[in-house]
Amino acid sequence: MIRMGSGCNLTVFFASLRQSLDGALSGLDTGSRQQLLTEQFAEGLQPALGAQLRLAKTTGQLSMKELLHLARGLAKASLAMLQS
Repeated sequence: MIRMGSGCNLTVFFASLRQSLDGALSGLDTGSRQQLLTEQFAEGLQPALGAQLRLAKTTGQLSMKELLHLARGLAKASLAMLQS
């Protein structure tokens, strides 16, 4: 599993994860590849943030764009809590 390093940009992490999965699993259909990407993205984030994303995903279908947007918002909220 690929883990996002501290200070890593979410977009960069997502893009490198997508590139790795696309290269390794090129024979997988698009829906399955996107589901795997979503799961790996959530797993690669900090534990609390990943848990929140998994919960959001199970309560409703999120597109990849919505998932990334939600992750950014959750990351900012987590950082604000740590700084206060």
